[in-house]
Amino acid sequence: MSERITKLYYQAAEGNLESKEELIVSLHPLIISSISKYYKGDEEFLDLLQEGRMMVLECVENFNRDLNVPFLGYVKSKLKFMYLSSSGYSKVVSLNDSVGEDEGELIDLIPSTMDIESQFLKDEGKMVLNGCIERLPKRQREIILDFYFNYLSVVEISKKYNLTYRTILNTKSSALSNLRKEMEKTYD
Repeated sequence: MSERITKLYYQAAEGNLESKEELIVSLHPLIISSISKYYKGDEEFLDLLQEGRMMVLECVENFNRDLNVPFLGYVKSKLKFMYLSSSGYSKVVSLNDSVGEDEGELIDLIPSTMDIESQFLKDEGKMVLNGCIERLPKRQREIILDFYFNYLSVVEISKKYNLTYRTILNTKSSALSNLRKEMEKTYD
């Protein structure tokens, strides 16, 4: 069933109305199951059913294929949290809660695109680089920032500061040499 749902999702995401309708019909049992399992309120069943159908359509629009998460698992979790939150029923939810028979755990739906350690090191490197750039003489700092961060060409920089092309190249070269020394001092 999961493969059929995935195929219908792809077609629906491309704008195929028939596939959207068929997807809602195919997920009807899941919607009913989610209502009975997670909703603890007094609202009318037909309203809840309609909300579930709308959630399926919202999932088609908002699902991110790049996360490497099954579409069906995504829909199950969205329905679960929609019905839990709309009933006012609060329950502690574990990231290890099952999201379906073979869909895995809730934690599997959380994108793990960022490696925390490498992101920390990257941020720390940026801070060190910024500090070293700040310690450069003013003209060298301006040229480095314009060339590497503002993406100006040497010609544009020479016009900006009314300096010759060669002067900009020499200043940039000196700035890079000084920057390298500052970086070495920082990491020694």
